[in-house]
Amino acid sequence: MRREMEKAWWANLRLWLGMACSALFLVLVFRNVRWVELAAALQNVNLAVLLLAAAVYALSLLMRGLCWQSLLTPLGPVSTKEAFSYANIGYMLNNLLPLRAGEVIRAALLAEKKCLSKSAVVATIVLERLLDVLILSALTMLLMVAMPIPSIAKRSILLALVVGCLVIIGLWWAAGRGWSDREEEPSSLYRRALHLVTSFGRSFSDGLMAVRSAKQAAAAGFYSLMAWMFVGASIYLMLMASHLRLPWRAALVVMVMVNLGSIIPSSPGSIGVVHFLAVMALSPWMVDREVAVGFSIVLHAVSVLVTVVLGGVCLWKEKIGIVRVNKSTLQASVGSTAP
Repeated sequence: MRREMEKAWWANLRLWLGMACSALFLVLVFRNVRWVELAAALQNVNLAVLLLAAAVYALSLLMRGLCWQSLLTPLGPVSTKEAFSYANIGYMLNNLLPLRAGEVIRAALLAEKKCLSKSAVVATIVLERLLDVLILSALTMLLMVAMPIPSIAKRSILLALVVGCLVIIGLWWAAGRGWSDREEEPSSLYRRALHLVTSFGRSFSDGLMAVRSAKQAAAAGFYSLMAWMFVGASIYLMLMASHLRLPWRAALVVMVMVNLGSIIPSSPGSIGVVHFLAVMALSPWMVDREVAVGFSIVLHAVSVLVTVVLGGVCLWKEKIGIVRVNKSTLQASVGSTAP
């Protein structure tokens, strides 16, 4: 009971901290903005190009579904449709619920449907996130060659890349480690706790088996890279829709800053944080503030609307009722946290 109260207190603290961060970043973004010019910038957005950007962004979500399917392969047969559907349900709930609860919820829903270990499915999501960090770090190193990057940013990126590689190596080792299940009369509290830890470790390591297969790891890495390429292309199209004729690296800078900045606590949907980071990403090109803020609004709106619409359709197609979602949400808030 006390442990559950501590978890609830910590979750509430993170929620309020996220709300405070979102409010602070919104103030920073919209202060000194000339509202008439901002409205004009939004009215001038090219809707045809914006729709194309939304379609390309949807393709990135398809690639992410294929990436997750590759990571799930060692656990059992999961179709492309199922991986895509449950991944997008999770992305939708990330934009609607606090604390990125959608990650745990999609793991719980898929594990329930396919009779898989929840901790093993969560492990595949951990791998998916690590692939994201590695690819974004590699793309940022590419940007370092194409344009000047502050030294503190260089050190942070290199540190993230090294840490990500070390974690991948550690997970590779954990996936190959034998978790023995010795039934040694769990009479004492210590032995029962050891039994629980061993059981969790064994099931979690099952979800890491994709890194032991060069073919599955390569497939997951390829699909993850393609997903980020589609995201970059969609951002470039959003820049064009906002009448910003900037080089391709501007789209990559926006993509890297916004996504690596997702570690910042925020309200559901990263309101405020996305807008602030997008405006900051355009600062090297001396874009008018109102145009930059208008672009940040477009960027956030497209990403949220596409994920919410696709997630809602997948929720309906999979015939998942709100009761099941609420049950999984409760498990996510009381149980373990997702990456």
